[in-house]
Order: sequence, then structure tokens, then C-alpha cells
Amino acid sequence: MRKTHFFLKLLVLAPLVLAAPLAHAQMKLDESLAKTASVVVPKPSELFSAMTQLDSTVDWNKVMAFVNTGKDKGRFDYVSAEYRALNLGVRLANGAVAVQSRDKKTLTEISRTVKSLADSLGIRAELLAQADVVEQLARAEKWPELLSQLDKLQEDILTALKERKETDSVTLVRVAGWLQGLHLVTYGLKENYHEKSSGLLRQPQLAEDIAKELSKLKAKDPLIDEIKAKVLEIKPLIDVAKGAPVPKESIDKLFTISDETVSKIEKAK
Repeated sequence: MRKTHFFLKLLVLAPLVLAAPLAHAQMKLDESLAKTASVVVPKPSELFSAMTQLDSTVDWNKVMAFVNTGKDKGRFDYVSAEYRALNLGVRLANGAVAVQSRDKKTLTEISRTVKSLADSLGIRAELLAQADVVEQLARAEKWPELLSQLDKLQEDILTALKERKETDSVTLVRVAGWLQGLHLVTYGLKENYHEKSSGLLRQPQLAEDIAKELSKLKAKDPLIDEIKAKVLEIKPLIDVAKGAPVPKESIDKLFTISDETVSKIEKAK
């Protein structure tokens, strides 16, 4: 049976006609996928980087300011492992935006929250020391290295969760990262619509795959059920013809859905 790729790496799905920079990015991603036999781990940073390639006018400082309006953005005292995993995914996505906006103060704060959430999920101390490296690189303003380090931190956290057989947590980190990536990209597009960038969200199969992954979870929780329902609402909005942009009205609806969902994740008990 064909293995389903459950991922945020949207470049694979974006049409080559969008732009030469996107074609180059897609080629690099295809090479990466060719080396991977199992599920591809999503990285919000790749979506944000692709958006920057397509539209150099993206105001990441404005997106970061929007993130910073969240009252619960620094919380880590969630009761259940499921809520800690969901919020870890959101915070990792926020960290990628902080790198794009070169906001070292916010990145340092996010790094500490990520460390606390990962620690509460049982991630060993030596791995969490990588979060300290993120803080050090932020203070030194080494932005290219920071992006790689943040990606490595995410990969290593998910690998550690897999080794501990915490498959639910792995899925929830991924889902929340995808939702926050969608949330922040649609915020940027809502403020400054760009047809080619909107094409990055064309993902006919992705939302369905995410809903299936959520259905496999051992944990049963009303918030997780609601997230699954919202993902299925997202599906028709990102199912556009190949080469076509996601319409502005769909962008607005996607933002509303993702905004409400991420808010509920962050405000969970």
C-alpha cells in the first residue's frame, strides 16, 4: 500500500509555473523526499521561506507583531500531554517567524517556552540544551545558523518522542505546526494578497491526510475532535485547480478557521 506523506512541505504540491525561485526550492525538496522512505516531518520554516522567495514584500515584522498579541504565547503549564504537544507545535512555528523577522528578543522567549514544553513531555536534558544554543545564536544575530538550529531542534524533539513511542504527541506537534503555519501565512495574505504565494496553500490531499492521522490517535479529547472538524472545513478551501491561486475570499475564511483553532489550542487548560 502506498505510504501517505503527511507533511507541511507544500512546495511539492505547488505548481512549477509559479516562479523560478519556487521551482528551485521544489527541486531541492524533491531530492530530500527521494531520500526519505517514511513520513516526511513538516517544517513551518520551509513554508515561510518559500513565501519570501515568491514575494519579497512580505512583512514578517508585522506577522511577528500579530503573534505577540497572543496572551497565551508564553504559556507552558498545560495539564495534558496532548495540549503540551499541540502548543509545542505552535511555538516552534512561531520561532520560525521570529527568525524571518530577526526578532531576537521574541525568539529567546519562544526558545524558553519550547524548552519548558518539551521538558514536560519527558525530553531529556542534553537534547534540550539545543534550545540554549538557539538563545546564544539569537543574541549573536546569526540568522542563517538559527534557522538550521531551530529545524534541528524540532527534528530531534520529534525523534525523541518517536523513540519513547509517544506517537500521539508526534502527530499533534505536526498538526499544530501546520495549523499555525497556515494561520500566519493567511494572516500575511489577508493583509497583502499575493496570488503566487497563495498557490503554496494548494493541498488537495493534505487536509484529508491530517484528519486521518487525527482519527488514529489513542487519546480522545473534545479539542482534538474539534481540530479534526476544522481541518475538514479547510480541505475544500485549499482544493483549487493546479496552477490556480487560492482566492482572496478563501484566504479570509482560512484565516478565520485557523485563528479560532490556534486560539483554542493556546487557551486550553
